[in-house]
Amino acid sequence: GRIRRLAPHLGDRTFLMTSPDGLETKVNGFPVQAVNRMSSNWQLTSSLTWQKQEGRLGFSNSAANSQRSGLQFNPFGQNPNDYVNTYALLNADRPWTFKTQLVYQFPLDFLAGLAFQYNDGTPRTRFIRANAEAGIPTQVQPLPRGEVGRFPSQTALDLRLQKDFVLDQRGTRIGLFFDALNLLNDNANETSLSSLATSSSYKVPDQFVLPRRMIVGAKVSF
Repeated sequence: GRIRRLAPHLGDRTFLMTSPDGLETKVNGFPVQAVNRMSSNWQLTSSLTWQKQEGRLGFSNSAANSQRSGLQFNPFGQNPNDYVNTYALLNADRPWTFKTQLVYQFPLDFLAGLAFQYNDGTPRTRFIRANAEAGIPTQVQPLPRGEVGRFPSQTALDLRLQKDFVLDQRGTRIGLFFDALNLLNDNANETSLSSLATSSSYKVPDQFVLPRRMIVGAKVSF
């Protein structure tokens, strides 16, 4: 075949990747934190956060419930329907989040730790299919994200029990521990199989929180 040379001018070989008009984010939040450093054999860290995330991003016309950072190449904005009801709550919006961690040092080097976390569910999205003027089916959001409910809230309670033993005069220690994760056995789902209103799997739960787990282990420090 015939070999073609590069365009002679740099300006003819430069491409500009930019975001379309109408994309923005607005986040309002108010965190409260309480901390008690280790004293009298106990330590506590707690936080309560209220926030509201809204705006329009390059994937606001998708059902994903996680937000990505970095340069993302997608066709958002090429179809005018991408802007229909997509300025709304963001995918990862959670109004209330509460976290607390409590550690207590018992006699004889016994240590107990408790971690509790509560998260409001992320907003759901509903799509319908419509035929564009060119006859090509396209997905449209009949209502803004957040006006069709939320996924279930998540409650996690984890426990650790640990006992340390001194092995030699140099201070080498071995710690035996027992972890119980998701003690409440919360089974909230984080997504659904489909967000298309006419699909047979619409709102069918998917991607569940990992069930209750027990772990036994050891660690050595020297």
